[in-house]
Amino acid sequence: MYMKHLLSLLILFASYSSHACGNEYGMSLNGDRLHTPIFYLSDRYRNFDKEEIRRKLGEAISKRGQEEDDFKNESNIALYYMKLGEVKKALQILEPLALEFPDEYIIIANLGTAYELDGQLTKALEQIRKGYAINPNSHYGSEWIHIKILEAKVAHGSNSSWYISHSIITVEELLEKNTGHDRRHRNHLAAQIRTRVPFTPAPNKVIANLLRTYAEYCAEHDTYENALMARIYVLEFEESNYQLLRDRSSLSDLIKKIKNRDDIFVGFSPMFKDLISTGEIDPSLLIYAIDTAALQFEKEDAIQFTQLDSLEMFKTQNDSLREKANAKPKRYKIQAAGQNGFFWGSLFGTIGLVLGIIIATISYRRKK
Repeated sequence: MYMKHLLSLLILFASYSSHACGNEYGMSLNGDRLHTPIFYLSDRYRNFDKEEIRRKLGEAISKRGQEEDDFKNESNIALYYMKLGEVKKALQILEPLALEFPDEYIIIANLGTAYELDGQLTKALEQIRKGYAINPNSHYGSEWIHIKILEAKVAHGSNSSWYISHSIITVEELLEKNTGHDRRHRNHLAAQIRTRVPFTPAPNKVIANLLRTYAEYCAEHDTYENALMARIYVLEFEESNYQLLRDRSSLSDLIKKIKNRDDIFVGFSPMFKDLISTGEIDPSLLIYAIDTAALQFEKEDAIQFTQLDSLEMFKTQNDSLREKANAKPKRYKIQAAGQNGFFWGSLFGTIGLVLGIIIATISYRRKK
């Protein structure tokens, strides 16, 4: 039975589909069907179309001074510069505009983002707070999360350990803020992650932190499909090898919860198969997730799994995932499963060596 479930999971992960995601129902871990916004980070969300942005920038520059509300055109020019990575040019435009139009939300919000990209976090927080006061409904009402992110960045800076041991926002805060009947307007965290990703490519400790919270939220209050997607994406954005071991365990625990519910497992929606393709998941991450799934099955099933080139079984449906993984540059840094023993062995070996030196030094001094 377990092996049957594992192969079902492999089929779902390996079935790359060319169909776009439709309005289908996902499944919660308690067995409820939910119509919820699907979560993925395709290349369209990850990267700005710089060729198109340069075209728009050229058009906007050619229109300078020709319109009565030219400040709007100037704000657009600044945004285009930001997306092209030319933040200083954006600031040169936005700072005087913000003085002239202090109540214009878009200008204030763009200035805050420009300050953040430039590393001026205190100024960024000031402007984003100001923008939120002007228009709290922007980005589906999710800019309160931008404020929380900046508060964390101001308080903890580059302290990576804080982002591992703390959540920038909590599931409880999401539940408190996510009000209303339209789920598209409740999904604040997904909106903020998607907004930030093209400005902050992987690896990125802030995005990894937000994805963990989003995975927890989806596992408890949304669909397990979205929770799985978030857990897989965490493996791409996390920077710390130590934390990646914990993230692997969290992914494994989630798969175990799904596996233990036969009624849910059988109910994987066609949406999820399309979601894997639409989300353009790195094949290496899929292989990693599949290997993690194998660890949750009984020992004899895991042995059977290792004796099968399971991915090759699906060559009739698509190219081998392993071939895709080898051909496509990895977008993440992760410690392979086979390296775990080496990692811990090296760690304990180093600790033992240090303790040995300390004990030897103490003994030598006592003899003297």
